[in-house]
Amino acid sequence: MSLLKNTGLPITVVSTFESAGVTVLTDNVNANCEIYFKKVTDTQWQEAYPPMFDDTNMEFRGSIINLESDSEYQVYAILTDNGTVIDEGGASFSTWQSNPTIAQTYNVTDLYTSGQFLISDLQGTPDGWIKIVGTGTNDVDGAYATDGAIHLLNSAFIILENVQIIGGRRYGIHIDDSYEIRVINCDISGYARTPAVVQNGISYESQADANADLAINMDGGIYLDESQKVLVERCYVHDPRLSANTWQYGHPKGPQGIVVKNNSRTGNAVVRYNDIIGSDHIRWNDGIEGYDNNSVNGSFARDSDIHGNMICYGNDDAIELDGGQENVRFFENKTQGFLCGVSTAPNRKGPCYIFGNLIGRLGEERGNKGAMVKQGGGDTYTRGFSYFFNNTMYSSGYGGICGVGFGDDTNRAMFFAVTRNNIVYGLGSNTEVIEDEHDVAVNSFDFDNLWNVGLTQANVEYAPGNEANGILNDEPSFDDASSDLFTLTSFSSAIDMGTILPNFAVDFEGSAPDQGAFEFGSNTLMPIRPVDITADTYRVTLNAVAGSYTDTVYVTLDIGNLDGGSTSYKIAKNATTSWLNVSSASGTITSNSTLILTVTVDVNQVVTGEDYQGVFLVRLANGLSIPITVEADVN
Repeated sequence: MSLLKNTGLPITVVSTFESAGVTVLTDNVNANCEIYFKKVTDTQWQEAYPPMFDDTNMEFRGSIINLESDSEYQVYAILTDNGTVIDEGGASFSTWQSNPTIAQTYNVTDLYTSGQFLISDLQGTPDGWIKIVGTGTNDVDGAYATDGAIHLLNSAFIILENVQIIGGRRYGIHIDDSYEIRVINCDISGYARTPAVVQNGISYESQADANADLAINMDGGIYLDESQKVLVERCYVHDPRLSANTWQYGHPKGPQGIVVKNNSRTGNAVVRYNDIIGSDHIRWNDGIEGYDNNSVNGSFARDSDIHGNMICYGNDDAIELDGGQENVRFFENKTQGFLCGVSTAPNRKGPCYIFGNLIGRLGEERGNKGAMVKQGGGDTYTRGFSYFFNNTMYSSGYGGICGVGFGDDTNRAMFFAVTRNNIVYGLGSNTEVIEDEHDVAVNSFDFDNLWNVGLTQANVEYAPGNEANGILNDEPSFDDASSDLFTLTSFSSAIDMGTILPNFAVDFEGSAPDQGAFEFGSNTLMPIRPVDITADTYRVTLNAVAGSYTDTVYVTLDIGNLDGGSTSYKIAKNATTSWLNVSSASGTITSNSTLILTVTVDVNQVVTGEDYQGVFLVRLANGLSIPITVEADVN
């Protein structure tokens, strides 16, 4: 393909490390748009997935994925009307740098003594970043006097790395009106307001707050507060000072792992490879939550990547994308232990892309289960499309991909969506694996593998004509779902039954893409992270007798090639997971070896008749981890 003509068609590109959001303006309501891209050094153009058309703003918007960092790219758009080219043009863009130039490095101890660590008006440059490095042990104790243990205010081109942060009245790290900030390999805990009053199940910091109905809420390990181009990577967020309430007392209120707030100028964040881990005793409200759900600036708002994260144990949603969702991408994450998995209700602008995720094992504190993906907004709030590609969803509950609702419209559960190549596996017959109760004509569901335990035909609700190429009556088989090994068996009904999706599903074995998050023969690790380590199980189940007996389970890690040939590791787990023993608790691993871990229940830390859930992390020195979930039944 030769794309040479450039007429000055208005094109805007906003990139991250490996993705880009593209906006193409038009004055023709009947136009169609094709987008192509390539590295500057390549000769072959690649086709992007067709963009969404917004007839209110008269623009096409779409995302390009699977890019390389530190690279120069070109993008080209062609507008046609009834097959005739009416305009075309191109633009150049660069992806983010993985290792920017460091002009100055400080140790935390050079700048901080006690209390809040305030970093105000500290300005690096694009060619000279400032790095602040901790020891990884007891670096900052923000106590309770100020809202943030670390407050990064009006600063730019700053890297905060290997810092252990405890405390903060509301936040571990507050990134406030700042630009080009990177938070890497930090350990954040012990933050959030302490409840002095619990009234009707809701926590308040004081009686005055209770009287004013000002519950403790939106306190986060990391608060992205109207800041732009922020990276949060390889962080462990855990053990806030309190737990969220359940829906028994109304909408959950309480702590979050990450809180996001944007305005019309901000967004463009990357949140990747983090462990946002709750527990039985201290649960999140949402793992990641955004302000202003009903606004185009809500939550991540625009041009953001959330990927490779482990998000566990809360009483509402693993993540709230609710809001703008303009080229917002949620991919290759693992979520479990929430009432709902991913919320997109409402999508105020779009498009958002949810792909390659493992969304499973719903269950809030009381065991109630909702939707794996909840959508909605009705006529008032629904504007943008959500695209669901190659996800594996596995749970009981009332729905898989379904309309739950937002706002006050009679059709508040109405949403816009396209699904392709997903596996949605309902562990009960009453789970509507796809539910579009309003039969929205523009919605398109196809090439999905849908299944309900206890039924011979999947439980679905959508307009006639959908899933013409889907599978609704042939159970997909996994290598070992009980061990969270959701890779496909060689005889799975999901093999070669997907469809090619430009830029999203183009690399595959066999005659067509497989359905679900795992192409046959692929790596078993989920969330997907840049580490060559896999486990023989990612879910351990134990039986124990309080005070006397525990099962012993061995977890074997297969270690491939490591940078530098070796690295130290430690077992990280929440303070509230004291019932769980894992050994060896620390050590060194080398390339092309194995590590065998012994997992047991501490029989002196459990109570007869209780069930326990938790996560331990095999956490490497660079902050990357292999997460393993553990469930214990104590008799």
